[in-house]
Amino acid sequence: MASEPENGEDDTLNTEPDTQPSSVEAPLSAPVLSPPAGGQDTTAPTLIRDLTDLPDFPACTVGMNVDIGGFHGVVLEIVNRSMRVKAPEGNIQSFNTQVLKKLYGRHVRNEEPPTNYTAKAAGPVVKVPESRTRRAATPEPDETTEPESKPTRIVIEEPDFERPVRGIREIVVEPDYPKSSFGQYIEIEQFQGVVVEIVKNSLKVRSSDGELRSYNGIVLKKLYGPGGAN
Repeated sequence: MASEPENGEDDTLNTEPDTQPSSVEAPLSAPVLSPPAGGQDTTAPTLIRDLTDLPDFPACTVGMNVDIGGFHGVVLEIVNRSMRVKAPEGNIQSFNTQVLKKLYGRHVRNEEPPTNYTAKAAGPVVKVPESRTRRAATPEPDETTEPESKPTRIVIEEPDFERPVRGIREIVVEPDYPKSSFGQYIEIEQFQGVVVEIVKNSLKVRSSDGELRSYNGIVLKKLYGPGGAN
């Protein structure tokens, strides 16, 4: 199967190991926030964008069932800037809380800078009819538009290679494919890896030894779906 090289892009959802210290966040001796015993939540998942603007984020998420770009799970703990989320299947993923706030927080419209006017020398006085003066004083509608934002990228930095390997044939027939493949440990033509990112129709698959391959999701479905060539 042909592969595409890894393509470096900005604004990825980076995560950090729980044991790595930070000079800006809480020191290593800071207490770890943990949910009640069991760490499970049967309530419907809350979108992460509804939580990032709360004043006590990310502490308020501990024990909650959250949805981060389609990945559902219960927040087990917050260590420094790392949010550890456990999915119902048992796999655990870590997300950088600062990047979550940047990606899903409320965006403020950029204000236009004031226009600079150059004073002109006084000229002869010209009388203007009142009707024209009234029309000139009518304010123009605000045509300010929201700046275009870059598409949100969700990347799994700590893939779970302990979960069972699933063949690509059983993945492509799922109703919500390719979204359902995110975080899955899959096998494509003897190449095994975890789907760490989905960009449009491209599946980014990382192996346990760090190799990253890209596969076209539509082509995979044609090849390995019902009536496919393979």
